[in-house]
Amino acid sequence: MKKFMIIMLALLMFIAPVQAQAAAKIDLAIDGVVVPTERVEGNNTPFYLEARPQMRSNSVFVPVRVVSEILGGDVSWENPNINIKYEDLTINLTVGSRTAYRGEQKITLPAAPYVRGGYTYVPIRFVAEAFNCDVEWQAKKNLVNIQTRPWELNGQPVVGAVFFVNANTHALIYPMNSPYMAGQMYQKILALRGEEVAAPENYGTTLHKYVEGTEAPNFYYQSNVYYFLIDEDNAVSAPEVYHLLSDSNEIPNPDIYLLHMDGKWYDVAPDIIEQLYGWVVVNDYEQLDYYRTYNVLE
Repeated sequence: MKKFMIIMLALLMFIAPVQAQAAAKIDLAIDGVVVPTERVEGNNTPFYLEARPQMRSNSVFVPVRVVSEILGGDVSWENPNINIKYEDLTINLTVGSRTAYRGEQKITLPAAPYVRGGYTYVPIRFVAEAFNCDVEWQAKKNLVNIQTRPWELNGQPVVGAVFFVNANTHALIYPMNSPYMAGQMYQKILALRGEEVAAPENYGTTLHKYVEGTEAPNFYYQSNVYYFLIDEDNAVSAPEVYHLLSDSNEIPNPDIYLLHMDGKWYDVAPDIIEQLYGWVVVNDYEQLDYYRTYNVLE
């Protein structure tokens, strides 16, 4: 009996760490920014998880929604086949099968895609690397990090972005050291950009001109700038958002904005600030409360 109890105790000591490891929550990060498991206040982006990543056969699996809505792949589902299109690449997986295709290349997965809790799970390393991303497993943090590559804008590699808030007497600067985040913000600006318009007669980066020139009621104040960086000091593009001020008490009109971008002026959707700020909310940024200039390449 004593020998039996010793054996059982040894088995429990072995099983307990395995169960703890299996039950541990796994986080997903992109460029080091952890994807939240629920929508936090101010996050109006698709950058959140409805279901956590899972470990199977030493591979991390994520809901296929991560591939479509976060990484930007076009996913179509024809049970049991999962078809993912990303740029010029097509990826084919099958639920319950370890055989997958990256274009014409046949690949054997460490474990097959599966359905659980109403979600279809796919191996993130296989998909992310097919998307030209690097994947890092941080065992101590139980975290899988997808490191995205710089993307090209005007012939230059964009490595990150800066969200600049002009508060007249000072500035708030939100650096985003992520090609992915920069790309999401740039695409959002393009999506919210309206028709090209004539440049406003009165606009500037400081309220002083407006205060002194009270004869000019339609003054556009530069409220935000979005720097798309190729390194820590230089930007390849810097779209500026100008906010119309009323002709009394410098009160902003909440419905009228203009976008100055690449030498042209555009109408923009009224909620441009809110939608772009959503990407600031989800970033693990360091707010800098001082003026910082960036060289914008011609």
